[in-house]
Amino acid sequence: METPAKRNIAEYYCARAHCYEDRDISMRRMDIEKLQEICRKLICGKNILEIACGTGIWTEYTANFAKSITAIDINSSMLQVASSRLAKLDNVTFSQMDAFDLSTLRNGFSAGLAGWWISHVDKARIRSFLEGFHRALVPGAVVIIMDDTQETLDDISFIDGNQNSYTIRTLKDGQRYEIIKNIFDENDIQELFSDVGCNIKVYTLKYHWLLTYQVPPQSTAQ
Repeated sequence: METPAKRNIAEYYCARAHCYEDRDISMRRMDIEKLQEICRKLICGKNILEIACGTGIWTEYTANFAKSITAIDINSSMLQVASSRLAKLDNVTFSQMDAFDLSTLRNGFSAGLAGWWISHVDKARIRSFLEGFHRALVPGAVVIIMDDTQETLDDISFIDGNQNSYTIRTLKDGQRYEIIKNIFDENDIQELFSDVGCNIKVYTLKYHWLLTYQVPPQSTAQ
């Protein structure tokens, strides 16, 4: 009999922290390199707030050209891996924090980065997340949001009343998790973010997309 799938995204990533980087991303290498190039051009020399940093893969890359990075994640297990690998970097600070409650952060970040996070957010909570995210950034700050395209989509197991798609992920030890994994095409992205900032631009690649915009004065993401 199959083990019932749990619905807890934080618990899923906590359980997966030790093997998160075992994934084969060779097919996505060209996309990743393009995303890295775009990020470097947009946020070089800035004080960056990174949401859901995980094991610090993008933290490590952006540290090469950022003035400073404050990288947050809700999972201590993810942060342990990240802080261990980046212990020698003096421009990176890690903090265990809920992305929906950034009130204890100092304001004044000149860039915000959220990679492979928005697809796991309940669609009903995206606006509230953006409101809190923007409050931690200065007006005019550059925001970068990256995530997956349809090419990476797993089988959908369930769609809830808010039109969130769920997929089942099975870990090596047999634990099963049914987690939100929403896939947005370019039209969805434009609709979701059309009024949240200035100078909006979307880059759509084969496996991933990148959205960038600037936080407007007194932004509330409404």
